Amino acid sequence: MADIAGWGSALVTFGLIQGAFYLKAYWGHFGLDPFQFVAVSELALAGLAGIGMVLFLMLFAMLFGGWLEKKVADTTPRFGPLVWLLAVIVLIGLGLCLWWTNGWPVLIGVVLTGVCALTV
Repeated sequence: MADIAGWGSALVTFGLIQGAFYLKAYWGHFGLDPFQFVAVSELALAGLAGIGMVLFLMLFAMLFGGWLEKKVADTTPRFGPLVWLLAVIVLIGLGLCLWWTNGWPVLIGVVLTGVCALTV
């Protein structure tokens, strides 16, 4: 039960962080204030729908990932240090690409999502 509560809080936190960055970054990029055009209740419903969709897709990805992990773990040996080094280099490269393109909201969202996942 504690695992379910932990993962649930991580998923909700992820959705809230991504929703907040969406409102701040995407709408703010065009100089728009989301509260100027619609009622707060409508904006909250739109945000909750987006968060719900993200949570649903994450649940689907976790279920599919668990099934895929079992299939791969049954047939493949453990990875060597070179593969782990390559994975770290790819992740650092993606972070540098986001930095170079001024994708601060995406980079901050990725970091905060990683922190939430590591915390759980």
